[in-house]
Amino acid sequence: MTQFAPSRVCRSLSSGRHSGPLTGLLASTILETETGWRAAETICAGDRVHTLDDGLRPVRRVDRNFYGGVFGKPAVEVIRVAGGVLNACSDLYVMPDQPLLIDHPAVDEVLALPSALVPASVLSGFNGCGPMRSQTRFETVSIAFDEDEIIFAQSGVKVHCPAARAAEMAEDHYMSLSPDQAQALLELIEDDGLWSSWSYTSASLALD
Repeated sequence: MTQFAPSRVCRSLSSGRHSGPLTGLLASTILETETGWRAAETICAGDRVHTLDDGLRPVRRVDRNFYGGVFGKPAVEVIRVAGGVLNACSDLYVMPDQPLLIDHPAVDEVLALPSALVPASVLSGFNGCGPMRSQTRFETVSIAFDEDEIIFAQSGVKVHCPAARAAEMAEDHYMSLSPDQAQALLELIEDDGLWSSWSYTSASLALD
């Protein structure tokens, strides 16, 4: 099992030797599927996964990447979403640019919208979340559907998955905040003491 250690700096948002956004979930992430909770690494095209808005939907594409080690891509930090944040039943590790859906009341107050997408990297410093680095190779998994969808990871974290179609043909169904906008929103949530209402009631939920 991959072990991560805290990293002081999060070199995120597509910087360094990587081209394009750094998205994806660690392979061990648990996802809600038609047959129950399964590790992301076991998901294949054709499997049906529970989505927020459209119920069970078939996976159209699965992308896998390896980072670190002799044959992996250059090592990068990942973001630890601490258990209890965003309804996570336990710690969740995602790539820094991975969009996560926030449906906190503050989103409606500020944006007059029920929810918005933020890059995972902006959670750094909030409620135990932050960048982590592995000294060994690790695998990430990204899945795509016919349309962009929100799926459930680690019990309650709402993770955005893109449409399998070309970007210029896909429709955006969710509002994406810039890093600055997302940071301001999370600071508002923290300043108002609203994190507790956003936290999962039990961080020790056992999943079969």
